[in-house]
Amino acid sequence: MEGQTRLIITDHNSGIRQELASRMLGSCPGSVARGFSSEWQTALPMTTIARSSFAATGAAWLPSFLDASRVGEICAAIAEFRPVRAQEEIGAVAQRAEMATMPFDPRSAQTALATLHADVRTVLERVLGDSGEAWRATEMTLMHYRDCSDGISPHRDHLRYRTAVVVVSLAGEARFEILADREARNPIKAFHCRPGDLVVLRAPVSPTLDDRPFHAVRNLSSQPVTS
Repeated sequence: MEGQTRLIITDHNSGIRQELASRMLGSCPGSVARGFSSEWQTALPMTTIARSSFAATGAAWLPSFLDASRVGEICAAIAEFRPVRAQEEIGAVAQRAEMATMPFDPRSAQTALATLHADVRTVLERVLGDSGEAWRATEMTLMHYRDCSDGISPHRDHLRYRTAVVVVSLAGEARFEILADREARNPIKAFHCRPGDLVVLRAPVSPTLDDRPFHAVRNLSSQPVTS
């Protein structure tokens, strides 16, 4: 699959959306992290850094979360998905991408996706603490950006999601920016996402507490991007 690709998993029961981008499992002593990069298997401090970043900005970036073999397994599992061109303008948000959304049940999902779901749950528990334990995915969205002109302008994810949004990058490279508001010129943080990276975004904890971060995807590589 060419381009920049991202896989998005959403929990509509507890309201958690996940955009999967492989950088997020920090390894704890005694844990088994088969298929994760050696960097994440041995560097527990990275989980602490992710937790601090999430608390301060509403976003955490975990680079090289999945190794190349795990990324390949996930890409094979989603090869049958057929993303279509997304609506280019939604209110103040401009987006150029292809996407496909479908229901997701880890109990019946292909092994690579069910394993990814379990791994992300582990990460959320470590980065978010108690609030991450209730997360279960019920929906999955594939995002595919074909060229350098594709991307998404500053926006916030839907209010119906709860607790966290997780983004897994599967192919290509792109700049993932965290911004103070829609008009901000300079990002608070900017992550150069590559295959196997993971980004976690804050979602509302409740309908009355909304502190979702604005974020954008741009500066794509010359090759298509998938997540």
